[in-house]
Amino acid sequence: MFRLSALLFSSLVLGLISYLFSTKVLNTSAQSIAKLFALGPGESGTVTCVTGRIGAQWLDGRARRQLKVTCTGTPTPRATATPVSTSSPTATPLPAPAGGTSASNSDTFPEISALVIGDPAKTATLSYGPYRGQSVKGCTATEHDRFFVSGPDGLKYRTWHPIVVPIDSTNPGGAKCAFNHEHGDAPPGATGGPSVSLSPTAPLPPFGYAAKVAGMFDELKAHSGFKVFTHYAGNLNGFGKSELDYGPGINDTYFVAVHQGTSGRGRLFLRMHSFEFWSADTHIYALADTGNVISKGTGRGGSEPARVIVDHQDAAYELWPFQVNVGGVWNSGAATFAVTNPMNHIHGDASLCVSDGSASAGCPDSVQLVSTSGEFCFLSTNPCNAPFGDLSAFWTGDVRTIHEPDWSWRNSGRETSFCTDTMGMRTDCGPDSIRQTVAAVDRDGSGARLMDRTTNSGGWDDYMNLPFGAPGGN
Repeated sequence: MFRLSALLFSSLVLGLISYLFSTKVLNTSAQSIAKLFALGPGESGTVTCVTGRIGAQWLDGRARRQLKVTCTGTPTPRATATPVSTSSPTATPLPAPAGGTSASNSDTFPEISALVIGDPAKTATLSYGPYRGQSVKGCTATEHDRFFVSGPDGLKYRTWHPIVVPIDSTNPGGAKCAFNHEHGDAPPGATGGPSVSLSPTAPLPPFGYAAKVAGMFDELKAHSGFKVFTHYAGNLNGFGKSELDYGPGINDTYFVAVHQGTSGRGRLFLRMHSFEFWSADTHIYALADTGNVISKGTGRGGSEPARVIVDHQDAAYELWPFQVNVGGVWNSGAATFAVTNPMNHIHGDASLCVSDGSASAGCPDSVQLVSTSGEFCFLSTNPCNAPFGDLSAFWTGDVRTIHEPDWSWRNSGRETSFCTDTMGMRTDCGPDSIRQTVAAVDRDGSGARLMDRTTNSGGWDDYMNLPFGAPGGN
């Protein structure tokens, strides 16, 4: 019923005002104009921005009952030099751009803080993984900028990379450096992950592509929040070891990439986050609705479904639902993404935060995020006083689990390629839509229980340890 209502409302909003003026069309001007219009059943209209481009934002998430449209007031010409591509991203990171990082930064390839990347003045000796016993230094932007892909729109996006990489990409056996953040499992098409059952034709995720289509460029800047979960056919996890308690779910090779950081203030009020799913016959991008925000220990905040953000009363195991329905034929089901060791927690009343997707979304200054490593050592209630992101305090945001990864397909006998908006609603194909690919099958993964990426998971110690911690957030 929800899908039918949302589709009906979307059709009503193809235009938005002319019914008020019989057959007239309302043209916005460069002068700021603010109006509130209410459409009744069967009513429709048209909005024209004569001086620039119209931007649209749903103010109530997936409910789709309130839409804000804004005329930019200044013309925004659309780039035409590069044709829009509907193909999957290339499976191999492209060479590092010539001339350093500054000339190559853009909205889809933003500059990343040195605290997040690494400190080349620091060194450590690895005690785990394929480079056990080797000395590494902190990486720089030069090493980090080697890892990017072309997105479906032909633009350049940052992508997954290992924690430890060769300083010289042409000499993989040479000196290594390590980053101050991680992106989870290696996608099937990546190098630098486990040497089992790799799928060299699989794409690498263009981090933040759906957010870019929606104009949410701040998400792309929060680079360390992008995390990947990979499952291999044969019930193997992304480290090439047996899944723990995966259950009778979808047992194909696939990956899921989401944006779920545990250090930025935006997680208190930003409910829409990037989501990507790839398998051999399906590839979807969308913004997942993670709901309202609830303070975990106090229970204060909005109604469920909600991001359950840790607080001083309960600082461990943060839970986010990622709700995705693409074209009515692919669904994320009850999938909930958990982080055992979030990097900071709430002080204050989370019910004061607004998390409705509107321009007023945010939290008052009385609601703060406080470094957990400064207050708790591991799971003890004893004061720790360790620096933010310090390894000794456990709180580095890198121990994760997906509960009920019960992805489902309901697309037998139907088209496999179509376009949607960023929320997964079908729409005409165009520069502001997303091309989706969904296999023409009915497939039910509701028996899946867990995708465990904790220290109990085989291979975690080899591929997930951060030698220098995460001083810039992870």
